[in-house]
Amino acid sequence: MSNPNKPELTEPELISIIEGPPPQFELEGRESWMSYPDTPRPFELARCDTRTFNGPKMIARCRNAWSEQRPVMLEYKDMDGLKQRVEICGIRFDELDEGTLLQIWVRLPVEMHMISLMDNEDDEGAATADFDGDDD
Repeated sequence: MSNPNKPELTEPELISIIEGPPPQFELEGRESWMSYPDTPRPFELARCDTRTFNGPKMIARCRNAWSEQRPVMLEYKDMDGLKQRVEICGIRFDELDEGTLLQIWVRLPVEMHMISLMDNEDDEGAATADFDGDDD
């Protein structure tokens, strides 16, 4: 009989952004994806920053899931209000005067990055497309 309070081994741990705009992912550079060669599909390593009430608790949740060999997913709503998930591969927090800042590194699927580039071309024209992953 399984424990109802313990997640199944295949169930990911979800870290959800429940308020505010979608995260702004900053690409970490081409060299960084070489650290994860055994993945099922291509991705870019990206970082986003977000606020939290309890940084140590978020990190403990990630570490517990990773120790059980379960993935940790960042869940958020995109600009269209649709839920999206990306895999978290690193997390840390800093205490600031304004509160706790989480820095989250994710595996951003290449197709998500390509869609972002195409959206920028449609909005701004091909000559001014933003190729560094920022949407501003």
